[in-house]
Amino acid sequence: MQVESGGNNTGENLQAVIAEDPVIAEDRKRCICGPCPSYNECMRAEGGLLFCITGKTGDCTFGMKGCSCPVCPVWKARSLRKAYCCIRGSAEEQV
Repeated sequence: MQVESGGNNTGENLQAVIAEDPVIAEDRKRCICGPCPSYNECMRAEGGLLFCITGKTGDCTFGMKGCSCPVCPVWKARSLRKAYCCIRGSAEEQV
């Protein structure tokens, strides 16, 4: 499944992706974006998660305060290598 990305990771977009793909729904359960030091209230309000799959956050601005990507079970299971996906985009976008 091709996941729409490119800075449009809104809660509504994420829910549409989850509804279409049960594997991504399982990944969402394992996602640790929420407790990441760079994750903020704007992202929470948008419902942003799984940035490594769906792409960077839409309109939120923030600083790099640390990155949980390298310890995330989703990131590890998908053998991803790029970090700060919430800022830089999905692993696919960062190629």
